[in-house]
Amino acid sequence: MIRLKSGWKSYCIDDSIYIYSDTKKIKLNGFKDKSYEISLKLNNGNFDILTDKYILDSLYRVDSIKNLIESTSVVFDDEYSRIQGYIEHINLDPILSLQKIKKSYVLLLGLGGIGTNILQNLLMSGIRRFIIIDFDFVEASNLTRQSLYSYEDVGFLKTDVISKYIKRNYPDADLLKFNIKVDSIDILEEICNKVPIIDLAIVCADNPPKTIQDITMSFFWNKDIPFINGGVMIQAGVFGPLFDRKFSKNGPESYLNTLSSDINFEPTFPCFSPFNSLISNFIAAEVLHYLLGAYDKVEFDNQIFVDFVERKIIKKYRE
Repeated sequence: MIRLKSGWKSYCIDDSIYIYSDTKKIKLNGFKDKSYEISLKLNNGNFDILTDKYILDSLYRVDSIKNLIESTSVVFDDEYSRIQGYIEHINLDPILSLQKIKKSYVLLLGLGGIGTNILQNLLMSGIRRFIIIDFDFVEASNLTRQSLYSYEDVGFLKTDVISKYIKRNYPDADLLKFNIKVDSIDILEEICNKVPIIDLAIVCADNPPKTIQDITMSFFWNKDIPFINGGVMIQAGVFGPLFDRKFSKNGPESYLNTLSSDINFEPTFPCFSPFNSLISNFIAAEVLHYLLGAYDKVEFDNQIFVDFVERKIIKKYRE
């Protein structure tokens, strides 16, 4: 909440704002038709950190006023001020919520075109605890859509490259890596026995095809570990739902072995980087909303198909 400090009030006459205490009065001009609205918000603290950013910045530039305004939440010049602003915009405490996601443990299975873009989004948003799993090596063909790799990384294990990237750019991160192919429940069980509690699992792997979905969905659901998956084909992408026993009306059984009849979702060899990024960003948003506690913004029962050709988003309720 951002408002005038105790002992100060505001009112408006014509286009002028007056801020006053028992001993002093200050007049502000220049806000024109916004003056009445600003005066009310100075009194009741109903500023929206996103839509009112220009107004707040203008107020903070007035030396006689900036020391009269107090904020109980957002620190404007902090590294995370923009995401804090968004958190406050969706009516959550920006400080407590940011602390919450920084302490969350995220398991990421698959470090390809979807997984690496999700990882980058989560790192930039403040998440610092990761369990990464992949068995593959960086190839030259990865570089057109997997943003965390470079030519110098070709031929090296993806888990090693990502580990070095995180340590170099986010030294406060807590990272566990597993260079292994997940093709059985036993392997997932072995991994989970070696890691701390998992707040959320993200499945972006597509090898072995279909098997990876069967294994991960049944395992995480039975272990009561929230999870989400997603993937991209040439004409469409898909993600969700985010399965959580506390919120999901149905388990993953209804998800398996289903494809939309509206679009041809058959996997194909070609890949297009913007489509990978689009689905990755959607998944990252679901993950962040969930970990922040913004459950009303998470799809717990709808599978989302994105038609790249028709530019349509289709929700499919999984019964």
